[in-house]
Amino acid sequence: MRHQIIALTLLTLLVATGCADREDPDYLFSYFKGNGETGLHLAYSEDGLKWEALNDGNPILAPQVGKDRLMRDPCIVRGPSGTYHMVWTTGWWDKHIGYTSSEDLVHWSEQQIIPVMMHEDSARNSWAPELFYDKENEQFLIFWATTIPGRHTPVAESEREKGLNHRMYVTSTRDFKTFQPTELFFNPDFSVIDATLLEHNGEYVMFLKNENPNPPEKNIRITRATNAAGPYTTEVSEPITGDYWAEGPTAITIGDYTYVYFDKYREHRYGAVRSKDLENWEDVSDSISFPSGTRHGTVFSVTPGFHRQLVANLEKQEEIQNTTDVSLFMRSDSADYQEEITSETGDLYSEIGHHGPAVENEWLGLRIYFDQKCAIDVYSKSKPGLELQEARWYPTVEQQENGWGADYYKVGNTVGLGGVRLWDGTSVVRLEPVSRRTARVSRGLKHATMEMISENVPYMGRTVDILVRVTVQSGSRFARVEAYVLKGGPVQFVTGINYHAGQETEKREGLIAAWGLHPEDVAAEQVELGAAILYDPADFEHTLDSGTEFLMIAKPAERLETKITSANAREPELNTMNSFLEYLETNSTAGITND
Repeated sequence: MRHQIIALTLLTLLVATGCADREDPDYLFSYFKGNGETGLHLAYSEDGLKWEALNDGNPILAPQVGKDRLMRDPCIVRGPSGTYHMVWTTGWWDKHIGYTSSEDLVHWSEQQIIPVMMHEDSARNSWAPELFYDKENEQFLIFWATTIPGRHTPVAESEREKGLNHRMYVTSTRDFKTFQPTELFFNPDFSVIDATLLEHNGEYVMFLKNENPNPPEKNIRITRATNAAGPYTTEVSEPITGDYWAEGPTAITIGDYTYVYFDKYREHRYGAVRSKDLENWEDVSDSISFPSGTRHGTVFSVTPGFHRQLVANLEKQEEIQNTTDVSLFMRSDSADYQEEITSETGDLYSEIGHHGPAVENEWLGLRIYFDQKCAIDVYSKSKPGLELQEARWYPTVEQQENGWGADYYKVGNTVGLGGVRLWDGTSVVRLEPVSRRTARVSRGLKHATMEMISENVPYMGRTVDILVRVTVQSGSRFARVEAYVLKGGPVQFVTGINYHAGQETEKREGLIAAWGLHPEDVAAEQVELGAAILYDPADFEHTLDSGTEFLMIAKPAERLETKITSANAREPELNTMNSFLEYLETNSTAGITND
């Protein structure tokens, strides 16, 4: 009701002031708050000066990818087909960036990783990616800042920014599926970050931050090119910002003026300058207002009144029930659910409830064993609903007779369904011993996540920290499994699916499915169960079939992603191998979408 009142009030005010019939565009501003952990925020303006937070200042979209699960520096650009595309910084020291798209800024596609710097072993980061649609070449440019030690002209360092010497890199794409090889985009004789582009009077203007730390510059400057893809002259302008530290510029033309907004990050507020000729600049920071906490964002125009439909769509989105949940507790405190549990031995299999963290949506439940197996197990449901808070993974006979699901899946010593281990070139390496193992669970608006972090795992003469994350979403039968190296460099991940002799097993390009009875079932009755893992064959080097599990050995990397799902014979529809396979083929591109 609160949002309905807000939406109606906005509409009444706009109509009363004649704004409902405005021909001038409206403006939206994408931004993040805090460290980027809350996700995408949006603000609205009619004049480019006064900005109001949408969605009561709450996030529009939660981050779901990246080691740190952040959504910093969100940049949104509308493509020629009308689709909104967004890229962002997923973490402080990631070699990749995040990507998603939307038709209405409410319903978003599955969040993906674009591995922009994964080919550079010594690359330290991928910061503040920006999008620009290059009309002449009918392609999107994606550019960002990266430090590669020893690669570029040295700059004087400060203790706080030791080893950081950024340059701008670029790739291009037409479909956000295939990308051109990463190239150096802008290489001045100073450390540069936070570049953004604006087409102006037939030329392309790059606004950028001089990031030199000693003596500190921290100001916004300009360079130009005749083509969007460059080259841009390395002889840049004098600062267009004042005697303060500024970053994250974003530019737009409103009326006769070009406005450049930026984050006055030391003052914890936003600033702006404007110009009619891009030569003489006027500081209008005192004339603008942004929502409290606004950080490094992007401005873009929308059709008049667009934000009213956005408010209405967000209201409908909030009414959707969250059909996900998490479960993490110690047996000794079975009534108290926790968000994080840590063990220095790395083995709480017997002490922790249902042997590890668990996550569920209406279709399936999943757990990760809190011991050296770190395998993923399945709680398979017969009808939609949330059950683990009461069933605790082991439902009673009476509950099963009333249509509840059960633990129809048997993992044994295998990876289970999509579990993660390592490969040393000849054999599987389990995630043990460890200096510490941590389980975490979290729940968003329409998704839930569990994580297992194993620290200082011995691997090929070094130690590595490995994060395994499983995410489920309301309404989706697929769960996403991600594995990251948090420390220690690239590894060869191993994942796969277990099955048993005599079961039906189907192996297709990017898909492995199994259907049949698992032995030693703990449920009241044995029920045929289907399980499947979907993967990108390009990520893997070779496969192994042991007769009880199908293992996939990945190419050396710091990240791996797959999708998993299951079904069982007690379900009304997906109750045979044929129906299960048909569903998998039809929905193989489905994923975890908007939060």
